[in-house]
Amino acid sequence: LDGIVNNSFRYGGTGDQIIKGDWEGSGKDGIAIFRPSTGYWYFDNNLDGIVNNSFRYGGTGDQILV
Repeated sequence: LDGIVNNSFRYGGTGDQIIKGDWEGSGKDGIAIFRPSTGYWYFDNNLDGIVNNSFRYGGTGDQILV
């Protein structure tokens, strides 16, 4: 968190909604993407640009609320 970019990668697509949070209880934030066009969530828990898990939760066109 020093303001310097250490890594960069493309994760998600047009229209995706991105949020961060501790999704696995490790004390470290990961990235989650919600894709409104399909209702699917995609999680990258260790910030390596690879989806660790995904599932459908919600409906097409839903908006995220935390």
